[in-house]
Amino acid sequence: MERLRPTLIPEPLSAPLLRFLSPWERGFLYREILGQTEEELATALEILRIAPTISYIYAAPLLSQPAIRAALTVKVPASDRVNLLAGVIRAAGMLKISSLENMCLAWCADFIIRASYASMDCFGAAALVRDCFSVRNDWTRKEVDCLKLENEWPGNEEE
Repeated sequence: MERLRPTLIPEPLSAPLLRFLSPWERGFLYREILGQTEEELATALEILRIAPTISYIYAAPLLSQPAIRAALTVKVPASDRVNLLAGVIRAAGMLKISSLENMCLAWCADFIIRASYASMDCFGAAALVRDCFSVRNDWTRKEVDCLKLENEWPGNEEE
């Protein structure tokens, strides 16, 4: 019988998490903990088909390609599944199972990176992250509108 060994995940996360995980780890994390369907997992894996060598550290040149941005798009898991993930992280930390804790924390990092790269602006990415991790938005609608206006980059200023 083959002995299973946990994957060593690089820090910082340099590529999509799915590139590093074994099929067993992938199934455990994405199916058992996060409750994703086969279709959702296949969608998440699409980035590895379209851009197999993508680097999160040097992703900028690839982000202008609509297919790559679409493949990086993330779906927020059900809140009870994110709560389960948080519980697994806490339990793994208490039990000193660092490989499990690191894998779950790497999923959080992967989600944030993918949300940032796939979103049209930082406000969309922030909304996805807040939604996923149940973080309250302290900004009023008016404050957000002012921030958006303040953060607009004039199209002709680069010339």
